[in-house]
Amino acid sequence: MLSEKVLLKEKITEICRNDNTFFKKGMMFDKIVVSDSDFRDPKLCGSVTFLGFTDCCEMLLSSGNGRYYFTVRDGWGVEDNCLYALSVGEINRDFQRTVTTKEIEYMANNPPEPRGFCSAMVIGAQTEADKKILQVLKQDVTTGL
Repeated sequence: MLSEKVLLKEKITEICRNDNTFFKKGMMFDKIVVSDSDFRDPKLCGSVTFLGFTDCCEMLLSSGNGRYYFTVRDGWGVEDNCLYALSVGEINRDFQRTVTTKEIEYMANNPPEPRGFCSAMVIGAQTEADKKILQVLKQDVTTGL
């Protein structure tokens, strides 16, 4: 007998293998299910919006409320307006509130002054994520560049 987790992973893998959806910037999905993640993760509760690709293996999404920006990788597919993905990617940013592109740009260009080694590492990682998010948000819709 297989566990529910293994059965879900097999289902997601099959959906990802068979899907040929052409993703367009701004596409919205009613919900997202990620195979290798905690189902109670708040960014995975509710609708998500496709924002673009960070590279050929990772796609950037935002939560319906615009608070969370994150990537998924290793495979994705759509079934019944639900996005299925195999794993969460490198970017996993919680802004604590809804943000605009201008606010993200301001935070990327004006990071707070770190007070120690740990805060410097956190601020550096957040700034790097913000720059990657901006790069995707500013991509030309027609060329993807």
